Amino acid sequence: GKTAAAMLNTHGYIEHFLYPPPILPLLGGISYLSFEWSAFAWMFGQLFFAAVLFRLCRFSWPVIVVALLSPAALFGTEIGQIGVLCDTLFVSGLVLAQRNQPAGGVLLGLLAIKPQVGILAPFALFFRCQWRAILFAFAAAIALCGLATAWFGLAPWCAFFAEDHRAVALMLNRPFDPHTYQGWGVSTFWMARSFGVGVAGSRIAQGLVALATIGALYAFRHRHNFVELAVYLSLLASPYDFAYGMFAFSLMLAESARQRGWRIGLLDAVLFLWPGVCLVVSIATGHELTPLIVLAALLRAALPARPPVLPAPAQE
Repeated sequence: GKTAAAMLNTHGYIEHFLYPPPILPLLGGISYLSFEWSAFAWMFGQLFFAAVLFRLCRFSWPVIVVALLSPAALFGTEIGQIGVLCDTLFVSGLVLAQRNQPAGGVLLGLLAIKPQVGILAPFALFFRCQWRAILFAFAAAIALCGLATAWFGLAPWCAFFAEDHRAVALMLNRPFDPHTYQGWGVSTFWMARSFGVGVAGSRIAQGLVALATIGALYAFRHRHNFVELAVYLSLLASPYDFAYGMFAFSLMLAESARQRGWRIGLLDAVLFLWPGVCLVVSIATGHELTPLIVLAALLRAALPARPPVLPAPAQE
């Protein structure tokens, strides 16, 4: 029942299902299990998928374990969200595309289940002239949409295009309240709202930041740590995301620490632990400050000359 485009709860009002229809095959697949086993498969299946895929991308086991035990990963797992899966698709897709492997484009195409996570993926592929990855990403997205349509019909698409944009607008336009989901958001829009900027001004601020991230991605297209920079920029570009969507952020921090011989400083601790404490800070200050945290990580990665935040290819 929860795979429908909208759900009628026990109080009688409609709660919109905000994900696009391409996610329905995933939900439909686990719906054949009992509630307990489907919850187990949903939560721990994402962690297993991330561990396997990151290992195939040649990240070290210590980096993978640290990322899987990060506050962002644990938060997302606890509340049954999809941040681990989507961030795994994004990072692994960029890494494999950078190595000219078709699987990279396929993984990025699967981000049709939550497009805002991969909002910069098309630009990343285009700026690096990874045409084959673009082709495979497009094919994977079309195939996933086709599967969703064949399985569930056109009704979810009609509901998505007719109603979901209104539900998203309502969610974004509410007055800022740090005690709600806005307190652990990752959005320039909500940060501006938390400082008293109106809806129109906050939208303009988010739009300008998004344009700046695209320009920065182009400027960084030849950098060795391109994937790391793309992860940070994607968080700033997304119109809305939450702390559980900082799993890739945590992975990049762990890989960066590994390259420095696991020498951990105060900044590393603040950046890594932020997804677990951002709500507390938002409530204490009345402001959403996560974009500033992401910006700090971005500046540290962009300004100094650093080795690539990617596992080295295996020796032939």
